[in-house]
Amino acid sequence: MRMPRHVYESLYDDILEIIRVMDETGRYLIWDAEREINPDDLTMRDMWDLLLTINIDRSNEDHPRHHSEVRLGRALEFDDRSPHWIYSRENGDLDDSHIKTALNRIREEIIESRLENSLAAAI
Repeated sequence: MRMPRHVYESLYDDILEIIRVMDETGRYLIWDAEREINPDDLTMRDMWDLLLTINIDRSNEDHPRHHSEVRLGRALEFDDRSPHWIYSRENGDLDDSHIKTALNRIREEIIESRLENSLAAAI
C-alpha cells in the first residue's frame, strides 16, 4: 500500500471513533435517510461515507449534519483540516485506488474485530 503509515493510522482511528459514537448514540444514519450503517457488516459504500464524515467533521466548525435529531451528529473534533487532506502531496499524493485499498483493509479489520468481540461476549 502506498499510503503513508501516519495517514492510514489517522484514517483508522477516526473511523473507529465514528463507529464508537454510533454505538454510543444508537445513530447509524449518516447521509441517506433510508440506509443505516451496520458496523458489523460494513460495505465499501459505508467506508466512503465514513471518509466523508471525517472530512466534514474535521474541516467544519459547524455543519447541518451536526444538528440532526436523527442522523449521527458530530463524531470528531474540528481541527481545521482541509476536506481534501487525504489527497494532498504531503500525504503521498494518493488517488482513489490507494484510498480504496486502505478503506478495504480497515473495513476487514473492523468486521473481524467486532465478530471476535461478539463471539467472546457470547461465551
